Amino acid sequence: MLLHNEWGTVTTQSLITRRYKLGDELGISKLMGIVFSRSYSSRWLRHFRWQQTNPFGRNIRWVAECNGEIVGHIVRIPLAMKLGEETLKGSIAADAATHPEFRRRGIYRTLSESSWKDAVQHHIPISFADASRMTISPARRYGILKVSEITVMINPLNPREIVEKRFGRSFFAKTVSHGVESAFKILSVARKKVKATGLRMRRISAFDDRIDVFWNEISPFYGICVMRSKAYLNWKYFERPHLSFDVFLAEAGERILGYTVLSTRIQDGFNKGFIVEMVTHPRRKDVMCFSLSQASEHFKKIGVDYVECWTVKNSPCYKPLKRHGFFASALFPRSTLVVRFDPSKISEELIKCSGQWYTALGDFL
Repeated sequence: MLLHNEWGTVTTQSLITRRYKLGDELGISKLMGIVFSRSYSSRWLRHFRWQQTNPFGRNIRWVAECNGEIVGHIVRIPLAMKLGEETLKGSIAADAATHPEFRRRGIYRTLSESSWKDAVQHHIPISFADASRMTISPARRYGILKVSEITVMINPLNPREIVEKRFGRSFFAKTVSHGVESAFKILSVARKKVKATGLRMRRISAFDDRIDVFWNEISPFYGICVMRSKAYLNWKYFERPHLSFDVFLAEAGERILGYTVLSTRIQDGFNKGFIVEMVTHPRRKDVMCFSLSQASEHFKKIGVDYVECWTVKNSPCYKPLKRHGFFASALFPRSTLVVRFDPSKISEELIKCSGQWYTALGDFL
């Protein structure tokens, strides 16, 4: 049985779910360490402090508490979003976690419902998430709508090293690795080269006002997405003390034609590269191919084994990625884009149309 009071607090037996209050971050950090990993706990505190600087408004953060211990958490982070011809305040749901000893007690459902009602009261009629990071089934539960599968595509830059790291340096592994490497070299030569006359790729340390001009020019090509404004992009990629990104502009003279956000991480013995985000003018395929080529060169120089890029099949970069050597692998699990929205403000038909959505890995970081 759920009981509500004037403070927005919800109680269920000995558990209490309530809005975040100052100091809860230490208990949430401890919970993150239990649910995910000990190292993630300290990293999460830095992530929390960055989230608190959100230029788009107060985060909608709720916790579940039992005897003074935080045992559940969810946050909805406000963002400016584009839905069709309209611009409104949306949010991304993140960091949903429940203590292992308190699962199957309806904590996630209560936190999700309470934080959603809180968001609606703050005029936020839509919230989206990566289901794999929300510890929920990608089904229509609790008002959550599944929109599209998110595919992790990979491009092996060092196939011989990948095979040998995975299977050792036996004669069989070396034979296979040589074969794989030869196959990728042949495929690379077979790909058509795209001319990029007048284009240059330049590394930057902050976005300037030209990025707003660029976004206003290309935004009509996107149906539903986070607005890529100067304020958002600088906050996302240059104001995070706990993460670093390599950001490049594709330019023709003084005109911006695209930008690329890259990062690297050592994981499972591999040096992994990530195309966090790549946005180019949808009518300039040469810019997309040029940006992909430059990203590959960047990763090769720093010894990356393979590159990951998150995408959906309707994304403008899906086909260029395939032409550039990226492919979906069964070794990399797919995730699911899920959405919750206020049907009195937003059409379900628009939300369900996966072809309208544009998302990238950077949206979920």
